[in-house]
Amino acid sequence: MITILRQSLLAILALIPAQGAAAWPDVKAADFKSIQLDKFSDHELEVPEMLFHFPQIANAVNEKGKDRGFLDLAVNREPKDNKPYNARIMEMQMALAYFYTAERPWNPYCGDPAVRLRLEAMLNRWTRIQNPDGRYAEYSSENWSLAPTGFGAMAAARTLDLLVEGGQPFDAGLLDKARLSLRRALAALFTHPDLIKASRIYSNQFSGAYYASAVYLKHWPDKELPSLFERASARAITDDQSPAGFFYERAGADFGYSGVHENNLRAAWPLLRNDPAVAPELIDSHQRWNEWLSYNSVPIPGDDAYAINAGVQTRTNLAIAVPHTFVMSEVVPISRAMANTREAYRDALSEKRRDLARQWGKWPALKVPGSSSYIPTFVHAAAGETAPWHPTVAQREAARHALPPIARDQFTHQRHDPRPYTFTFVRRPTYYAAFNSGKIEAPGQQAYGLGLLWNPAFGPAMQSIPKSPDRWGTILGKNTTTFEQSDLNAKFLIEGKTIDPAEGARDLSEGELEIHYTLGKGVDKQINFTNDGITVRITAPGAFQEILPLLCEKDSALDMSDNQLQILQHGVLFRIQVAEPDAKIQLSKAFDLHGAGLQRQQAVIRATDRLTYRISFGSPLPSAHKPAAP
Repeated sequence: MITILRQSLLAILALIPAQGAAAWPDVKAADFKSIQLDKFSDHELEVPEMLFHFPQIANAVNEKGKDRGFLDLAVNREPKDNKPYNARIMEMQMALAYFYTAERPWNPYCGDPAVRLRLEAMLNRWTRIQNPDGRYAEYSSENWSLAPTGFGAMAAARTLDLLVEGGQPFDAGLLDKARLSLRRALAALFTHPDLIKASRIYSNQFSGAYYASAVYLKHWPDKELPSLFERASARAITDDQSPAGFFYERAGADFGYSGVHENNLRAAWPLLRNDPAVAPELIDSHQRWNEWLSYNSVPIPGDDAYAINAGVQTRTNLAIAVPHTFVMSEVVPISRAMANTREAYRDALSEKRRDLARQWGKWPALKVPGSSSYIPTFVHAAAGETAPWHPTVAQREAARHALPPIARDQFTHQRHDPRPYTFTFVRRPTYYAAFNSGKIEAPGQQAYGLGLLWNPAFGPAMQSIPKSPDRWGTILGKNTTTFEQSDLNAKFLIEGKTIDPAEGARDLSEGELEIHYTLGKGVDKQINFTNDGITVRITAPGAFQEILPLLCEKDSALDMSDNQLQILQHGVLFRIQVAEPDAKIQLSKAFDLHGAGLQRQQAVIRATDRLTYRISFGSPLPSAHKPAAP
């Protein structure tokens, strides 16, 4: 008992600065008149602006008292969460470690004692706020959870790697103390039941452990950790990724947060690509993710971008995807379809250099408070990546021609997760459609039903958007949201024969697909997918509305009457025809999508008791040459 009290007293005294201790010297501003852009390598082009603002970041590290080492500046998390107990704030230590250790001609902070003082305080704090079982907290002092543990381990691993490799003066005892904290965090990520359970819901919060483990084992051999890592990796490949192919985010699919998962692997893959136990599993996982992506993305004609099946997303509202770096596209050819080419990557670097030259040393003030004003993850590429692999134009085109909606013009494909979610993809000679059904994991966010509609020449014609009025479906009576924003239990029939969804991915048999579901007592909806169009039939007592979220180019030609809407684009006519003479089509005001050359607009069909409408693509009619309504 006496020993415990003595240890507690020593810990408290360690937080109190010595009487008369000198204040930390300020971290001085970099002189950009003497720093030359051409001294930055291609993988360092995110660094100059971070270098410009670095003194403000470093000087915000708390110097004294119980919060010593805390970054008292809200720039990387929501301001309301910038609290001393939040371990996510401490991830900024890797930015300090980067500038402290980067022996580069542009870096005035390499070996800077003022930076070292702050970095040692931050790293020491990170070790002190850890739970004895290895976990870290985020949203409260007792919120021991996956995200601060997983991302904290990744940031600490990068910090320690930089310190060990850089060789700058540093407290050796603190370095070993931080090593032990990192090991405890990794052991918790691999074995703690609460963290394992959480990773099955938020996969991106675990995958930073791949990089953190690889770094730890590179520097410090360990008898137990390799086997723990291999078992955890094997578990994550099966448990954290749906049999339908997507990585779980809020227990469902989310394209935006899966990008975070990809960034985690981007840091880890160079260290793991030759690991005989882990690398094959990562390749298989990445293959399955990109197969899922290939069914949920359709190209936008004339634009190097894709419209995605956005309505299923549980966390973000990403709707248009642009090419980027897929770190594993060298070994997973399907991922090249949406990857930047070598040529595009070089062009982007040249444009980035031109932008930097125009702004050199004159960047706007750092936004404070801000949730993403200064994100320390720039360090991963700046410190560890020299030449990411990108496909050639020919390699990317080959991958694009292999995408299912392009490679084949007739199939019905289904992907099912037993949670349950069912995603049905219908390709017919004139269109491609994605239909989503099952349990809603994120009420108010997701929308099921017909989520994406596309024609190869016309491009995307309809797209449901999460957390938005632009969601396909039926609004009953005085409701303000579509039924499809709730659980949708659909029945599937091909040529009249019921098809039960099966876990995983498969092509269904040929024939006309019918999807049927009820929207409540006496309310029935049926969708038939034929070779030349889609027919929707609704029976519902009283007045109701049908919402169709349109997506087309801003200069498309539009023609509309009470019961017919036509849009002409790239020589193809997209047509919505209503059978009931008393049902009316109305259009909402259009709004532009910035940078995409597209606009969104709602078509609203108002009907009573019943509605039948047909969606099709075909040859243009003379009446379809009227300019689009403003």
